[in-house]
Amino acid sequence: MKLSRKIFKIIGLALFISIVVIYFLTKVFLLKSFNGIEKKEAEDNTKRILNAIENDIDNISSLSLDYGIWDNTYEFMESRDPKYITSNFSDSSSLKKLGINYLMFVNNRGDIIYDKTIDTETPRKYILSERDLDYIKSSISSLYTKTNKEVKGILQLSNLPILIAGEPIVKSDGSGLPRGFIIMCKYLDKSEINHLSKDYNLSLELVNFDNRIHKLSDFSYQGVTTHIVDKKTLLGQGLLKDVFGDPLFVIDLKIKRTIYKEAITNINYFIILLASMAIIFNLSVLILLNNLVVKRIVKIKTIIDRVRETGDLNQRVDINGHDELTELGEDFNKMFEKLDTKNEDILKLAYYDPLTGLPNRKKLMESLDLMVKKTKSKFAVFFIDLDNFKNINDSLGHEVGDIILEKVANRFKILEKEKILISRVGGDEFVVVQKLTENNDAEKLAIGISKILSPVIKHNNREHYIGASIGISIYPDDGEDVSTLMKNADAAMYVAKKNKEHGYEFYSINMNCESLDKLMLENSLRKALNNNEFIIYYQPIKNVKENSITGTEALIRWNLNGKLVPPDEFIPIAKHIGEIVNIDNWVLRAACLQCAKWNKNTPKKISISVNISFKQLNQQNFILEVKNALELAGLEPFLLNLEITEDEAMEDVEFTINILHQLKTIGVRLSLDDFGTGYSSLSYVTKLPVDTLKIDRSLITHIHANNKNFEIVKSTIAMAHSLKIKVVAEGIENLEQLNILTELNCDSIQGFYISKPIEAGEFQEKFL
Repeated sequence: MKLSRKIFKIIGLALFISIVVIYFLTKVFLLKSFNGIEKKEAEDNTKRILNAIENDIDNISSLSLDYGIWDNTYEFMESRDPKYITSNFSDSSSLKKLGINYLMFVNNRGDIIYDKTIDTETPRKYILSERDLDYIKSSISSLYTKTNKEVKGILQLSNLPILIAGEPIVKSDGSGLPRGFIIMCKYLDKSEINHLSKDYNLSLELVNFDNRIHKLSDFSYQGVTTHIVDKKTLLGQGLLKDVFGDPLFVIDLKIKRTIYKEAITNINYFIILLASMAIIFNLSVLILLNNLVVKRIVKIKTIIDRVRETGDLNQRVDINGHDELTELGEDFNKMFEKLDTKNEDILKLAYYDPLTGLPNRKKLMESLDLMVKKTKSKFAVFFIDLDNFKNINDSLGHEVGDIILEKVANRFKILEKEKILISRVGGDEFVVVQKLTENNDAEKLAIGISKILSPVIKHNNREHYIGASIGISIYPDDGEDVSTLMKNADAAMYVAKKNKEHGYEFYSINMNCESLDKLMLENSLRKALNNNEFIIYYQPIKNVKENSITGTEALIRWNLNGKLVPPDEFIPIAKHIGEIVNIDNWVLRAACLQCAKWNKNTPKKISISVNISFKQLNQQNFILEVKNALELAGLEPFLLNLEITEDEAMEDVEFTINILHQLKTIGVRLSLDDFGTGYSSLSYVTKLPVDTLKIDRSLITHIHANNKNFEIVKSTIAMAHSLKIKVVAEGIENLEQLNILTELNCDSIQGFYISKPIEAGEFQEKFL
């Protein structure tokens, strides 16, 4: 059927139907819409009331948590020092602001150590009975035992519902066993309901949940339901559950239906007007569509049919006007021109990467598929992932990253002369395919690729070192189809990236298992912070001259399913998946808190050393992160010593120097860690504003037997002292090493000879 006939029939039918159904549609759907608006208003108001009660519970819980993890509270539960009560609860103004009516401290035996009733208003005086108190204590204890976390919500006493929060009393650092609970209550009586009614200007009533009246399924959506009582009244209801999760109360909210009344009146006035407008509109559309659209579309279709039948791309659409159909006609004309002259460009867009000009994944997969079907000889698939490229994107932006990718692609294009297929498959990943004539062809090419990428890439006065990890699979040995070959080359690449011995690996069957293990470890590491799986160990630093412990280094460990994973296993993975900055910032905050706690409880000053990475240094708000960690812990800046390794500092020397100078203005101390293992010269030490050099254990291990190591350490200490820089020797394991370093005038030592890294409690026991 022609489009013109379809439009005439549709418009005629629409005209008839619109006249017939407009009344019913208006009555049914508009009124339904207004009912929905009223229900939404009732639902929102009910949620506001529920949120207000929930906020009260959260405020009580937050205050309970503050007291529960306060070390003074923990000590009070043991000592029962009345000074704690006098200093914290003699003035009840802060509790009154939150409307708290009652609080108690309960030990692990269920004895009330201290309780207090706070009268926020004179008419609301309640005396909780012994039975009520026992019920409160048993409820909190049983729920905490089941869930092992905070208890908060609503509890029904003998004659009074209360908002309640109970927190275990523990040390702030999580060590030690709980010494009981702190419990805070707020009465949810008629006076409180009246307050809510007045505050929100709503008519509220609190009724008991009754299975004969209320259905639990009605409250399945966020605990709220609405009902139309009659034409004048709408009822909003919100469900309140007790701390055990059982339905307890229903809040009834009665609202007058003013919108519905107005809607009924206005709808009757507009029905006749809408019907008239519908008739006029449909007739106008009928005429306009025929003249402005149908006839002109027929003209365009005639030209397209002619091009399709004859293949003559010289045909042109001739439509006058200044609208979208005119533009459509012009676009068809332009398309005919481009199809006639640029078929090659269309193919290029489909099969080539626009940034590098190399074949894309689609072209690669089709070429590989063709090789698998037609060739009988061996060929190798090289899966190449650039090293250090993510750092460039993160620190300098994707614009610089694209320039680097173009330069890398230009280097790869050298291989095209040798009839080797090169493709960019996405991001910083490339694939090279080579036909093999000799057994060692693949290894030769892998070495050649590494050499091609090894020279430095210069851009904007910066030098970038771009290496690559290469995984190699061989057809047909490692796979007889394209997807298997690609998957196995990818698995080999991950092994090459991990080993970093020579930059390339050939696929072997056990690599798929290794890739799966690596993926599982990465997934666990992404959740480790949220699951509180990280632990900080502390290794003491001893001042040689004073013969005393003056500091300690914070060393992170990962407790994965009861097994401690050392940093050298998970830190590289954390860097790879982008979690290292979050982990480093957590260590910084936790170490500052622990150091502040130690210095509060001991007369001598103990400093804390925390390792920082270049990625952490490179984050936009790192200086603010350090300031916040110090302020949160209440730690004096000179007691924080930030350690950056020699190779991390050398990633971008000028940038590192700038950030370290900003850190010095805060007052923190700085150390250059693992000195002697990197590629920097001693001249860089004069530029870096560090207070301490930490000589790497590799130079200390054989210092008594290796004269070369002895001279290096001796020169390093002399050089550092001439620059007024302190020296710490790491890895001290025996008395002989200590005697040599004492003779060389080393300032401090660190290593197993003093102590292995230990937990905070053990460190405090042994050294404070």
